[in-house]
Amino acid sequence: EEAARHAAEEAARHAAEEAARHAAEEAARHAAEEAARHAAEEAARHAAEEAAQAEAQKAPVEQAEEAAEHTSPDGDLVDSAMKDIMDEGGPEVPEPDSDQDDDDHHVEVPEGSDPDAIVRTTVVIAGVPGFSRALALQRTIAQVDGVSEAKANGYERGILTLEISHKVVVPLRGRLTKLDGVRLQFVSDTDGVLNLTADA
Repeated sequence: EEAARHAAEEAARHAAEEAARHAAEEAARHAAEEAARHAAEEAARHAAEEAAQAEAQKAPVEQAEEAAEHTSPDGDLVDSAMKDIMDEGGPEVPEPDSDQDDDDHHVEVPEGSDPDAIVRTTVVIAGVPGFSRALALQRTIAQVDGVSEAKANGYERGILTLEISHKVVVPLRGRLTKLDGVRLQFVSDTDGVLNLTADA
């Protein structure tokens, strides 16, 4: 009887120790998994924040480069990237002289035509040094007497392309080569495209 009781106690103690050891191992494994998962989540969140920060720093640079190469859809060279330049005292736009001598490039209006009719001429100006200079040039041309609109089609690698709406009687070539404060040289006039070059 004593031996049986002793054996029962021994078995119970052994079972309790086994259960306790198993529970401890289970708890340790669970804690390790929890810690690993938490560390992985923390690392992923940190990496995502780093990537977002890098993207945010890169975005303004890309926008500025994009603005320097292309015009906005409404044809105006001004956009958010360039407004700061103008606000901080950009180049002054010279006022065109409305009393320019246009006799050497007088436009003959066909008999019966409306002298106030609006026509469009594509003007390509090479050698424009910088975006702010292109913007000033566009604004100056838009103020020329007889010009109703000077829409920018693009500015890239120093070449400014404008689509100018003006009265048919306006001698555009003569007006543009005699702008006050801006020196433009005539290059060619073919197929409705007036090619000029800006003097440095």
